[in-house]
Amino acid sequence: MKGKVSEDAYAEKPALEWLQETGWGYQHGSELIAAPDAPERQLDSDVVLRATLERAVARLNPELPAEAARRVIDLTMTSEHPALIVDHKRFHDMLLSGVHVTWIDEQDGERSTRAKLVDWETPSNNEFTAVNQLTIVQGGHNRRPDVLLYVNGLPLGQLELKNPALNEDGPTKAVNQVHHYSKTIPGLYRYVEVIGVSDLLHARVGTVTTPAEHFAEWKSMDPEESRQRSQLEILIRGVFSPAGLLDLIRNFVLFESSGVKTWKVMAKYHQVDAVNRAVAATAEAMADKSRRAGVVWHTQGAGKSYSMVFYVTKLRRDRRFANPTIVCVTDTNDLDNQLSETFSRQEHLRSAVDQAESINGKRDPNSLYKLLDVPANGIVFTTIQKFGRREREEGPMPVISSRENVIVVADEAHRSQYRTLAQNITRALPNATRIGFTGTPIERADRSTVNVFGDYISVYRMAQAQEDGATVPIYYESRQVPVAANREEMERVQAILDQETDEAQTEATSEFARMDAIIGAPDRIDRVVDDLVAHFEDRCRTLPGKAMLVAYSRRTACEYALRLRERLGDEAVDAVMNASATDESPISDFRKSKQQLKALEKRFKDPESPLRVIVVKNMWLTGFDAPVLHTLYIDKPMRDHGLLQAIARVNRVFEAKPGGLVVDYIGIGDDLRAGLKAYAQGDVDDVVIPLDVARRHLVEKHEVMCDLLHGIAFRAAEDASHAECATTLALTTQESVARFVLDDDGSRRFLDEQAQYAKWFALVSPNEPSTEQRYDHDFFATVAKYLRLARTDGSDGGSGASPEARRAVEQFFSDGLSGGEIIDFFAMAGEERPEISVLSDEFLDDLGAKVRRPELQIALLKKLLAGQIRARLSTNRTQHKRFSDELGALLSRYNEQQLTSAEVIKGMVDLAKSIRSQTLRNDALGLSREETAFYDAIVSAGDDWVDDPRLKDLARSIVEQVRRELAVDWTERANLEAKVRASIKRLLRRHRFAVPERNGGIDGIAERVFQQAKVLYRRYPEIDGELADGML
Repeated sequence: MKGKVSEDAYAEKPALEWLQETGWGYQHGSELIAAPDAPERQLDSDVVLRATLERAVARLNPELPAEAARRVIDLTMTSEHPALIVDHKRFHDMLLSGVHVTWIDEQDGERSTRAKLVDWETPSNNEFTAVNQLTIVQGGHNRRPDVLLYVNGLPLGQLELKNPALNEDGPTKAVNQVHHYSKTIPGLYRYVEVIGVSDLLHARVGTVTTPAEHFAEWKSMDPEESRQRSQLEILIRGVFSPAGLLDLIRNFVLFESSGVKTWKVMAKYHQVDAVNRAVAATAEAMADKSRRAGVVWHTQGAGKSYSMVFYVTKLRRDRRFANPTIVCVTDTNDLDNQLSETFSRQEHLRSAVDQAESINGKRDPNSLYKLLDVPANGIVFTTIQKFGRREREEGPMPVISSRENVIVVADEAHRSQYRTLAQNITRALPNATRIGFTGTPIERADRSTVNVFGDYISVYRMAQAQEDGATVPIYYESRQVPVAANREEMERVQAILDQETDEAQTEATSEFARMDAIIGAPDRIDRVVDDLVAHFEDRCRTLPGKAMLVAYSRRTACEYALRLRERLGDEAVDAVMNASATDESPISDFRKSKQQLKALEKRFKDPESPLRVIVVKNMWLTGFDAPVLHTLYIDKPMRDHGLLQAIARVNRVFEAKPGGLVVDYIGIGDDLRAGLKAYAQGDVDDVVIPLDVARRHLVEKHEVMCDLLHGIAFRAAEDASHAECATTLALTTQESVARFVLDDDGSRRFLDEQAQYAKWFALVSPNEPSTEQRYDHDFFATVAKYLRLARTDGSDGGSGASPEARRAVEQFFSDGLSGGEIIDFFAMAGEERPEISVLSDEFLDDLGAKVRRPELQIALLKKLLAGQIRARLSTNRTQHKRFSDELGALLSRYNEQQLTSAEVIKGMVDLAKSIRSQTLRNDALGLSREETAFYDAIVSAGDDWVDDPRLKDLARSIVEQVRRELAVDWTERANLEAKVRASIKRLLRRHRFAVPERNGGIDGIAERVFQQAKVLYRRYPEIDGELADGML
């Protein structure tokens, strides 16, 4: 038993023990104090351990002369760009590729090489050191990360930890702290590649560019390990083991750019596990000549394309595969383009990417024959159709390449095209090893996929993705607009079209045209457009986002686009389809070049773009990733994998998006249910959820919210005037906040329940909620808003409210609601206006008139007093204790019913005025704020000293003397603490004060002064800044 649960005892120390078990060395930050002659850090701003790095460079690059080695060190430690992410990426490239250095050899010849900073192939050939509580001072900011993980003297990892016993979201607070560090000590984040945050029970991982909401849990794929280890231990063993960290940095990190912004992408736990399993399975399949590595099934939206990039990256770096040629096979041109573009965006793969334009054109430089004739190391993209045989071509499929280091990577490997053309792949590439990646599961009856590729290597189902927050749930709503055709006719036409061959399209022309005329009848299009516009506009009122409409044909897609433009505006709607110059209008009007399609895609994915609705036929239904898309309207018969892939367009995570919604206008419900029966139990559980489920949840949460607010009549009368409605909202919001603001558990429950209610309301809201339901939603949100503000003290210096927000709270309690007036307080707080003095005599004397309810007056005073007292914690220990004790005593007596509401309010007002009077003491005493803090510490030792004029001189002398003894991290070093203590005692004896033994004598007063010095100077050299913020 380690006693009190604290961050140090139950997060940081266990983390260090687990790190050491996995192979890390350990040093405390106090052992790495910066000094001009120190081998590791000469300056407090240094974050690289220079001596360790020098040893590594010499060890890993023995051919380098001393001058060249020094140049490598200097280049490594020199920032190259003022923008953090640009500088970070340049270091990352240097870390992986080596530092380019040139020197003149003994024969006066110029030589150059890329000097290694890390031995990636042999992790044990590197030096791993975990350092906790290292003080870093940059730009006047003194910061101390919890744990930095040094590889060869470079801080490549960071752990930020929080107390598991605190009533807060520890990991989120830790992420916010890291983001604060990245702004105040940016030099550290040139190097930090991976960041873990945890409060022992929860653990997440991300990078310097990862927003707090996207820091992801790191789980174990082994259920037994999850039961036996804390999340922090799983994170450390899974991410931060020496070999694991190097693998993650080298093979599972990418950089993406929008042209304006660059960000870092890092694999999640299921991707790392799957890729490592896939690489091992591929090596085994090549060794045993089975040629079948298996299938990776990761649900749509879980990063399948990135997983393929990571897989290919590892294959190309693994010597076992002898610089393999990778053949990436898709089944549509659209998917082929999307996947090849994903690979081409990666700098380390770009030069190796080629797209095959034909299979048998021996004179065509872009044919499969030519591209695979290159002996090694290419990445070739092709469609499965290129493995088909045309009628004029006789005989079996010819061999394209008999090389053994060819690996076929099939995207969506389960589809029917692979069943019919798989033999041609094996004939064309007889010695290639085959692996499949898919976003939907293999049907139980489908043995052809297993025969070609092998069994599952890794499975990541939709339910797990939703639990991890990798995707959001998909809800289904039927809003069917009848079609004047029977289902048998529709299914017959669709079965022909599903073959997706030119011949089938031609054969089906007459039937297709008839069905197109029925589904796309003008009056039916009118009904769908009317419903869609009303539904979408209403949905966006509570959940801003975008929509996609799937149309039956290109003609109906154009009709829908034109009609929707009439209703929503030209900029709000566009259509995507295959169109040529020979097509008639309006189809030809929507023809777009490849560049125009890319620009349109970028606009649609941009939340700020006015483009809100896109109409499609087939394009963008697979491989299209637009997180802002939250509603898919379907007016086209669909089934099987095509349907499952289409509905997954809305399952991407985006800001507050609670789920995606599929709206059915054509009647796909039966097809969806029938299709799901083809899969194994558990593979597609809850792939879509009926919207009625969300409605039931909404009703349940509404009842919970009303129970929490029982007794508060928050709805105005039916015939109330606008003024009466506003007054009711104002007073009942005030009453509701007062009910919860003093109750930590009650506040948390209200806020949690309100967040859940808002989520369900956002999903259900387009379905004509009553005026009463809308008002209730808005009222609950209003109470939650001001309850959060009222409970935010902003005194922790990191995650609290801004000064503007605090002023808004004060305005809320003092002016806004008491007059029955609803005000946008945040907007007001942004305007230029006089600062509100919450402890002014006017404010305190008028409190009863401003805030009429006694319980709210108590809540307000408690918040304001606690905030003001807490501000003294970092500056005046004596005054902090005095006022804390007085406030605690008042509230205790009130809670024990020894004081009435009126009495405790009077006592708190008097205490507030007493606190305010302290702000005038500095001038009255003729002392600075620092000097006043020590003066109070001395006075507390004896009442008979209060009027002794010599005490002021003593306080001045203490400040002068103590400041001379201070050094960075002095509170972490016993010898420096002892030095400060001794100087205080010498000073007290020199002033010859006779201190009664009942007050502790000289030792007692020296200890009071010393403790005040620790509080005041704990972050030396940051003194003046803290005093300016902390002193009253």
